[in-house]
Amino acid sequence: MEETHNYFKRHQNEGWLIAQIEFLLSEAKTESSTSSVLYSTFEARNLIEKISYDLIRMSVNESEWSEIEKMAKGRNGIDKTNSKYKALRFKLQTFSEQIANIANLPVKTFNHDLADSFVNRLADYIHTYIREQKDMNYASDFIQNGITLVEESLNFVKNYFTIQNGKYVYGILKPKTLTGLYKIEFENWKNSTSTDTAALYGRLLEIYKKEPFN
Repeated sequence: MEETHNYFKRHQNEGWLIAQIEFLLSEAKTESSTSSVLYSTFEARNLIEKISYDLIRMSVNESEWSEIEKMAKGRNGIDKTNSKYKALRFKLQTFSEQIANIANLPVKTFNHDLADSFVNRLADYIHTYIREQKDMNYASDFIQNGITLVEESLNFVKNYFTIQNGKYVYGILKPKTLTGLYKIEFENWKNSTSTDTAALYGRLLEIYKKEPFN
């Protein structure tokens, strides 16, 4: 975040992607550039999909990473990956959230449904071959709505992140780091059909009284 953004030198991290989107939006508004708007929608979609992908990887053992990568590279890969790991992702994320609430940790819940909605809507600006020339005018409703959509997407991501030492931070607890009663509770939560997070919080709070975090 602190370094000067280099448009031409790409980096595979969230900070660079956010700076890239902001640069493209600024260029679009300054130059009335339709192309910059379309490029920004691509980067916004890429950013959200990267977060979804990273959270899935955080949810499983490293031994499964190659399988996840292979699945994600295929057609509709991120959708298929999200579908396969949806239940586990929900269980681990809600567990992480309750632990964070107890320990006052800067961990926020990622709204996957809203993320999917943004990804689907941004796709309209990536597949533009069906659009008419009038839609490619900067002042058109299509382009102006695209700017709004990118700005909303960016705000969604930024509100999810926390900032530590000048860097964007996000994530969930890794199951393998859990020990004692926390590990037992997570296994029970993961294997149950319950979605009662309030009850989960109560159980974790009782565990915390017995086993405070180090």
